[in-house]
Amino acid sequence: MSEAESPPGGAPAHDTPPQPPPPAAPSAWSTPPPASDPLVQELSWPLYRARGWLQFLGVMAILSGVIQALTLVGIVVAWLPIWLGALMFQSAERIDSARRSGSRPDFEKAMDRLRLIFVIQGVTALASIALAALVLMTFGLAGILGALSSLD
Repeated sequence: MSEAESPPGGAPAHDTPPQPPPPAAPSAWSTPPPASDPLVQELSWPLYRARGWLQFLGVMAILSGVIQALTLVGIVVAWLPIWLGALMFQSAERIDSARRSGSRPDFEKAMDRLRLIFVIQGVTALASIALAALVLMTFGLAGILGALSSLD
């Protein structure tokens, strides 16, 4: 074999076949989580024990929303407790799945649903406080003005 016929590097053609490049090191982003993560199962235990209460509160919230929807004023805000009830049910289902299978995505979804429940409850509480303050100031001011006018 002449030099023109030999493979690059000058090695003869009858040596070992070319080797494929070594596989790239697995990235943390491309590695799927383990099928059953014992840490997820351990961390989900307290919420797993409380999932019945979470479902009960979900039922109560949905019933509250349905009853509110029967009133003229309540129909405006009835969607809020119904939404909260649905979120509670979703969280309970996901925490059950995370506990049984050790699924990290299910655990994360359950925690995200709980976070959303807390945010909605917090915003609702702040709005209620602001509305109560506005009502008290309005009626308080009207009462003070009425009392002042009766003094004349």
